[in-house]
Amino acid sequence: MVLLRTMTKESRVDIAKCKNAQWQIFLANIQTSYDKSDKAFWTHLSRIYKSRTLPFYKLSDGTKIISTQQEITNELYQYYSEQFKACALDCSNEHEVQIDREYKELVNKVTISREKVEKTSTWEITRLIKTLKPKKSAGFDLVSKFIIKKLPPSYIECLSS
Repeated sequence: MVLLRTMTKESRVDIAKCKNAQWQIFLANIQTSYDKSDKAFWTHLSRIYKSRTLPFYKLSDGTKIISTQQEITNELYQYYSEQFKACALDCSNEHEVQIDREYKELVNKVTISREKVEKTSTWEITRLIKTLKPKKSAGFDLVSKFIIKKLPPSYIECLSS
């Protein structure tokens, strides 16, 4: 009985690896077969997208394919750290100076305040994601709300920690 369970687990792992390899080949074919590759890619992906395919096992940084969980985490951390780093303040722009001044005032109020700020819960993030309208365009980060709504629970947990 134990041998049968072990063989079943191994078979499932092999099937998952095979499906993943076929998926990667399919995505590569879509990406290379069109002139406007970004638009073609997302057009085809939206037709066949299934939420169970979201947890990815490989990531390409343009020069190599990253496949270990730690390398993927490091690459994503580096990318998003770069995306969300503080911009340099343009002192000649009156609007930016005003925004910076208001931001500093808010930070001072929060640090002086004795109220305790609680961390956001996974439940709260999930509730807010459900209220997003999937047909709306992407924000400054160019991530569509459709993709955000398809995030698996394990990714949402990362947002709350």
